[in-house]
Amino acid sequence: MAIFVYFNFDKSRIFTVTTKFVLLLGFLTFLVHLFKKIKPKLMPVPDIKSKYSKDELKSKQSDHWLMKQEETDTKAASFEERVSRPRRETHLKKNEEKYQQFSGPVWKGKGYKLEGKNTETVTKRRGKGSSKDAIAMRNLPDSANPPPMELNEDAAKNKPVVKEKKMIKLPFEPPPESDLQAVTIALRVPFGEKRRRRFLTSATIQVIFDWLTVEGYNSDIYTIKTTYPSKDLSDSKNKTLEELGLSKDVILIVDDKDV
Repeated sequence: MAIFVYFNFDKSRIFTVTTKFVLLLGFLTFLVHLFKKIKPKLMPVPDIKSKYSKDELKSKQSDHWLMKQEETDTKAASFEERVSRPRRETHLKKNEEKYQQFSGPVWKGKGYKLEGKNTETVTKRRGKGSSKDAIAMRNLPDSANPPPMELNEDAAKNKPVVKEKKMIKLPFEPPPESDLQAVTIALRVPFGEKRRRRFLTSATIQVIFDWLTVEGYNSDIYTIKTTYPSKDLSDSKNKTLEELGLSKDVILIVDDKDV
């Protein structure tokens, strides 16, 4: 309000001008919309399909496609001639230059005699100039590996002892229909799986531990226990199944060793 008073504007005049502008804008919008409606009738678009049959239209489309394809082939051939081929030739030339650097003479410049140097050794080392000749002329020591150091008594005592790998060979598995005194052992391994095998009752507990190792469970980490009463069999490896009373089919448990 202060603005109108300051510039001495007439509110009624501003309202009248604004109303006329809005009405004019609406009238122009109506004319544009009306012109879009009557334009097809005033200036009809010629129907191309009505002039030609289906075969003629297909022929024209095919000719147009061939023309576009020829233009594309021409552009591709021009690009190959102007860009791709020079680029490949330049790349090939650089690779050849690199190859010549490594396969050509080792030294292409002029040599000068140095004061106080043994020139005979240098002359002997010079070959035909290729890298292979340079390798052949090198004076290498008789042995590239230094001789092994001799260990004193203290070092020999403290040297760790490497265990020899033990080849595990399980005994013959007697079939169920044989007359041999045998028993079926079932190992309940972790995650609830069971492994079954038949052994003679004269077999030792060590054979059962060997079977455990073959199944993928290291005897240094796992042990074998009876179900009830629970008894660790790692202390009875030299005893036989018959001596421990395992003369019938039995289930043994594979468990972690107590640390």
